[in-house]
Amino acid sequence: MPADPGEPHRAPRPAGRATTGPLPGVRLPERLARSDEQVRLLARVQTFFADQGLLVEEQPLERCCPACELCWRPPRGRQPVPPPDGQQPRLPALGAAYPQTRVALVGMNSRDDGRQDAELRALAHSQHDFRHGHASHNDEKRSYFHYRAASTLAAVLALRDRQPAHERPAPHTLIPVLDRCARLQAVQCSPWDGGRRSPMERMGRNCQPYLAGQLEILRPDALVLLGVPPRRSIERLTQPQWTTVDGLRTASTDRFAWNRSVALYALPHPAAGSWHRAHRALVRLANANANANANASAGARSAQH
Repeated sequence: MPADPGEPHRAPRPAGRATTGPLPGVRLPERLARSDEQVRLLARVQTFFADQGLLVEEQPLERCCPACELCWRPPRGRQPVPPPDGQQPRLPALGAAYPQTRVALVGMNSRDDGRQDAELRALAHSQHDFRHGHASHNDEKRSYFHYRAASTLAAVLALRDRQPAHERPAPHTLIPVLDRCARLQAVQCSPWDGGRRSPMERMGRNCQPYLAGQLEILRPDALVLLGVPPRRSIERLTQPQWTTVDGLRTASTDRFAWNRSVALYALPHPAAGSWHRAHRALVRLANANANANANASAGARSAQH
């Protein structure tokens, strides 16, 4: 595991494996669409976490993760804060049709109860909200993260399908979008911070091998990166040459073994005001591509006559 230079490193603990069923310790939400390939990929990620020593006889991450002491050391002048209790590595929120599209989103970290299935439950809850026309996840806190993240995924799918995109899609239209995509986290635990719990730089570095391992299993053809920590993690892995327009960074990388051309789309975190400008730039890019495709199709039809 990577560590801060000169810092002591705790030795990894023995790896443990889950014992029964395709996803031991995990119950897929009943409302969640599922497929055999989806479950197979989730099982492979779970096995990967176990092989890395992050799943050891149901022990929490703070007792299993070899980088825990490094990650949770407070900045100079700040009081020590213990890591959250009872957390486990999160399985990615994997839509049933993801294997057909291979579009994945990387977020900063989860804000949840720390269970393995937290991301999958968040996926089911988001689809439930969208089905009832709600763009906000919590009526009291008015969190629009899930809606905005899904809107960005919808624009990327439209771009790849050469179809028009919408800046503010109707919530119900985002249900199949989530079925076609995956979401995983750059940092597995809830980071040391108040407010939005933004992870510290060392957390992203120490968690990077676990992100890379999940990507190797999921093998995305396109990656959406929301916020600085996910972008920096992928930059360390791929050294992309970004093209930037209105805060939207785009690139293509050949650094992943499974694909010579993985598309990268990096935007600010949806909670940031600058996300709107970058999202609009992505929608414009998708619509320009759709118009070019429509014009080419019209030209081909005219040539046939």
